[in-house]
Amino acid sequence: MSKRIWLAAALAAGLLIAGVAAVTAHEGGDAVHGAALYAENCLVCHGPRGEARLDGHAAFGGAIAYGLEFTNAVAQGIPETFMGPWGSAYGGPLSEADLADLDAYAATWAVGEIPPLPAPKIPEGLAGDAAAGAELFLTNCAGCHGPAGEGRGDLARYPALELGPDVITATRRGVNNSLMPAFAETSGGPLTEAEIGQIVAYVRTWERPSAMQVAAEASPEGAGLLILMIGMGAILLVGGAVMSGRGRSKQ
Repeated sequence: MSKRIWLAAALAAGLLIAGVAAVTAHEGGDAVHGAALYAENCLVCHGPRGEARLDGHAAFGGAIAYGLEFTNAVAQGIPETFMGPWGSAYGGPLSEADLADLDAYAATWAVGEIPPLPAPKIPEGLAGDAAAGAELFLTNCAGCHGPAGEGRGDLARYPALELGPDVITATRRGVNNSLMPAFAETSGGPLTEAEIGQIVAYVRTWERPSAMQVAAEASPEGAGLLILMIGMGAILLVGGAVMSGRGRSKQ
């Protein structure tokens, strides 16, 4: 058998093994649930069917096609890119079952029977900018930071959020040496300043009441007791500082 025939046979065998592995990867997965996972975790960068969101962008320009590379990249991430690991075995938020479902969904791209991507579930009771911001947050931010900003998986990679100037700046400009790209159009991202403002309006709805507000809502007496305790603590601190100062002066 000539060298060319050996090479062709080896290539065919490799393709067969890759095909079997790809089928095994998504065999038994739930493509409908995979569509929901894709919408939550992948749509933000890769577009509805892996075609990329912003052509040529380092973070939002990653066109993808289903295959072994897709399966491994989702689970393990791609070093020195914005593509972090999503498999729980590598510090990501997705279980093995989730990865199988995601594989099953991506495999439908080649067949044509593609489950629809579900719309984000907007929390009830929101209106105006906060409601618009909720949809933007769930489609752009929740995949990494969780639907309520609680973080996901390895919090060093997918951290919890606390609203403040640093978070807003990071949203606009990204964070160097991290998985956080710039989202503002002025920095090459997909969001306008108005849309970032709507996300901020939504995140502000998470703000928790202070201990004094909680006590006041529970009972006026509780709020009064809390104020008294704070006042007594302040008096003790000041008194201690004064006595300490007098002790030093006598010495």
